Amino acid sequence: MEVLCNSYEEERILYDKWAEIEVNGEKFKFRLADAKNILELTSKADYHIDYMPIELHSRIYYLFTRGKKLYITPKINKVWRRKANLHCRTTKKYIVFSGKYTDISKTFPDCDNVYLGDEIVTKIHRPFKFDLLKDYAVIKIPYESIKKAGQVHCQVFIGDSKGNKMSVNLNKKHKGINYFARKAVGEDFFLVRSVISSAKVRIVNIPMSAEYKPINLFKNAVAHILSKIIGHTNSALLFEKETRKANESGYYVFEEIMRRKNIKSKVFFVIDKESPDFEKVYSTYPNNTLIKYSFKHYLYIYISKYFISSELSNHVINPRLYIRSINKEIARKPLVFLQHGVMFAKPVDNPAAAGFKKSNSAINFFKCVVSSDLEATQFHILGFNNSDLIKCGLPKFDISKMDEKADKILVMLTYRYWEEALVMNPETITETTYYNAYMEILNALEKEGLLDRVLISCHPKFAECIIKAAPKYEALVEKDINKALENAKIFITDYSSASYDAHYRGAYVIYNWKERDYLIENYKAIPPVNENNCDGVPTFSVEELVSEVKKAIANNYVMDPMYEERYRKINEFHDGKNGERLVDALIELNVI
Repeated sequence: MEVLCNSYEEERILYDKWAEIEVNGEKFKFRLADAKNILELTSKADYHIDYMPIELHSRIYYLFTRGKKLYITPKINKVWRRKANLHCRTTKKYIVFSGKYTDISKTFPDCDNVYLGDEIVTKIHRPFKFDLLKDYAVIKIPYESIKKAGQVHCQVFIGDSKGNKMSVNLNKKHKGINYFARKAVGEDFFLVRSVISSAKVRIVNIPMSAEYKPINLFKNAVAHILSKIIGHTNSALLFEKETRKANESGYYVFEEIMRRKNIKSKVFFVIDKESPDFEKVYSTYPNNTLIKYSFKHYLYIYISKYFISSELSNHVINPRLYIRSINKEIARKPLVFLQHGVMFAKPVDNPAAAGFKKSNSAINFFKCVVSSDLEATQFHILGFNNSDLIKCGLPKFDISKMDEKADKILVMLTYRYWEEALVMNPETITETTYYNAYMEILNALEKEGLLDRVLISCHPKFAECIIKAAPKYEALVEKDINKALENAKIFITDYSSASYDAHYRGAYVIYNWKERDYLIENYKAIPPVNENNCDGVPTFSVEELVSEVKKAIANNYVMDPMYEERYRKINEFHDGKNGERLVDALIELNVI
């Protein structure tokens, strides 16, 4: 049997895609829109095809017969016609799905494989053979198989041995995400949940963290009930990444608020007791410090009016949080978003950033801080209006300084999220472009005798991995980005927003765009910064990069004035009063 696929560009222009297939010499032409569920192909011949996958316009469709009629569908379940009413529970060794699952094995005997992602991990078990309970099914997925999959979120499928599969669904009780089962197993935490817009099941595997301990689940439950009695109070919470730091904009805004005498709100800074910054905060502001996981912390998550942070709202407790009541409150709470860095590097319209669009976001952005009219254009792309923005400059820049003895060459490439699975695997990390881009730069600088001046700052997930893969460079890795920037006289990046922080401090900025086309292809969008508006020297080969480093050193790190002019359009504020302007705005808006 021969199957041919042809594309018709004229139909694409008319917003409809057409396809042509040939089956045993008989041609069928049809609109894909008509086959979005199931389409009968009128035929002069009789066929017998169990089901056959074919690719049409980069999507898989299934050709099959029922009786003597020929059909095509993109949904494999239209072929298998299974009906399910499953429930989920956890045991000591397994996540178990059980319930009615219509017996498809009599027609398609190879369709009882259970997948996690693309890997078969077990099979459906049907313990009863007699008619009354023959459709009862049990699926037992071992925790070890979930861990072996190496993914935070694994989708569960059932399918044949050839990779044709359909998702496992569970009945939803609530709008949004539903949580069906959870289990702590040693240092791991497993959770079964739905996706936001459907009943499709995901199994989550994350490190066990304190919010899932029984005592903290109890605190949360009591705080949630009590908050319904108290209601919302005139208060605001400030915090930083995972509530473990106090060296970003969140803390500096908090300090500026504490200096004011005209603040009407109760203002608290949330921080983990295990944080190295805890004593600094608590000893100075004991009455305005919320200790993470305290009952008061849980209570104020519910009863405060605003969150203020350079992180998204879920960092008030944990960025990967799977507790329905807190997630619902976090999604509702208005956030004053202070930003990590100036948003004029990576493209904001890339698919991976779709969740930041105002219309899509699960976060209630009340106001976002920006540094210029030019940067504001990136927020406009995301659907924000000028009324959603506070143009005052990033508060953390008020204390951004360079050490007087700074002489380092800081290399900080932006994280390539599409390589995350490979980066986090010691056996595959050296295959990534992210790793090899670092190695190429380091090797080139080493040949010039400059390695002793190099620092590497990178995504936290990557720092430990690069040390394991290239132990000779361990001494170069600086995990504290602020310390790295303080000591950086030259800053090398591709699209990291930290370049604007480095420039503000006085560093000589060099852009490494050797892989620009590759990055754009994987971002699926074009970054706003380019050779016509960049605030640093663009280079397009490692040779150019090394030459520019040597030039910077020879010229005592003095950049062409053109780059400073460009920078002033990206960041308009340089008077050290960004925090003051922001707090004034928050008072005027009655946030504090």
